[in-house]
Amino acid sequence: MVILSAALGLTLGCFAHAASADANISYFRDACQPEPKNTDPAFHALWMKAYKAIEVENFTLCETSFREAAKKDPELSAAAQYNQAICTYNLKKYQDGIQLFNEAIAKQPTLKPFALKQLASLETARAKVLIESGNLSDAEKLLQSALSRTPEDSEASSELAFVYQRQKKFSECITVASRALLKSQTSVELLANRAGCYVALDLESKAKDDLDSALQIQADFLPALVMRASIYAQLGKCSLAKKDARAAVKQDPTAQSYFKDPIKGCSLK
Repeated sequence: MVILSAALGLTLGCFAHAASADANISYFRDACQPEPKNTDPAFHALWMKAYKAIEVENFTLCETSFREAAKKDPELSAAAQYNQAICTYNLKKYQDGIQLFNEAIAKQPTLKPFALKQLASLETARAKVLIESGNLSDAEKLLQSALSRTPEDSEASSELAFVYQRQKKFSECITVASRALLKSQTSVELLANRAGCYVALDLESKAKDDLDSALQIQADFLPALVMRASIYAQLGKCSLAKKDARAAVKQDPTAQSYFKDPIKGCSLK
């Protein structure tokens, strides 16, 4: 099997999938349910205390404050428990967080779609941490769980395709990416993921089609430029290969490292 080393080195080693895993503070604040209307001063004070705790990344205080708010007014407890679940989950008490989501849904069924979306986001965030640490097996399980909750989640699909790439499960990568691309046709990450897997299976023509599509969407997308340059060189189209290589290096000089060895007599330095 002919392997385009520059392309696979990029996609399997240092492909830039979605940004790193630790959820930021604005995400958690936006993920919370809003404070119910017409609350009493004590309930409001606890709610604001929890929000301020989020601002300083004190998720223990956030968890405690929302728990106390839920006790203060049982009729408004569903939203408080929902928010408590987010804080609890962020404290790595994953099963407790899931249980709190379920309790909130039981009290207020209209929260279910929000809860499923948040759980999927939290599982995807956890999976990213595991990917960074090299624990691909557990990351795969979390991403599969996230997609079972929200099958149209393009971020989870992209991450799972990336995991399958790293595990050299190229057919699975193509299946996941193809399914996701039906609903997210403009995802350059998914297109590049699938292209990398096509390359690994010696399906360079299909890979090039995906890379062409990705670069039509984002002309400076570095992984696509590097892979397409390698494919052009492999096909003997040296002038086109050099054009992509120059564009890649212009964007990021370190990309030159992918072109240090000639491909079929075509030097891309």
